[in-house]
Amino acid sequence: MPHLPPMTTGHGGLRLRSGSVLVLLLVLLAGLAPSSQGQGGQRTAKGEVESFVRRLYGEEGPGAFSADSGEARARRWLSPALAQALRAYRSARHAGPGLLEKDPLCLCRRSRALELEQLNVSLAGDGRATAKVTLVHDHWRRGVLLHLVRRGKAWRLDDLAQPALPSLRRALERATRGAPASGEPPADGGRGNGNEKRLP
Repeated sequence: MPHLPPMTTGHGGLRLRSGSVLVLLLVLLAGLAPSSQGQGGQRTAKGEVESFVRRLYGEEGPGAFSADSGEARARRWLSPALAQALRAYRSARHAGPGLLEKDPLCLCRRSRALELEQLNVSLAGDGRATAKVTLVHDHWRRGVLLHLVRRGKAWRLDDLAQPALPSLRRALERATRGAPASGEPPADGGRGNGNEKRLP
């Protein structure tokens, strides 16, 4: 049987062996695979963060900062750094709830009328993410920025910010050291953002 030459294909003067074309296609597909996997991983991570935040503001999360919140509950919702800042603040403070007079997650007193209206998640890499939350109540609407970190396979709250409270963790640490807690919400509730009417 005579030896047949390998099949070739020509395009624009370039001739490639059929085997070379197959190898080239495999290389291109291999290059695309990590990109699609990465996008799928990002969608999964965003979904995990969104689920965590909704539970934090839903039936499971309220009370994460309350005085009767135990260590196990703190570990379930808070990063080690934020949980430590909270423990130190409680140990150092002798009178009144101070920064924890209102729930830091909304700078309000919880009620069934509180609703999570909008939630936008951004991944920051290295197991970090931010979640912009818009909360509505019968009498106000305000935004909260949550900073989250991944601990193993779970997400935890590492810090939060509002116009009246740029960093809860920093405020707790400053108050623990006896320094004025910059960003501590005023006793009258103040105005957190432009469209807030009043605290419940």
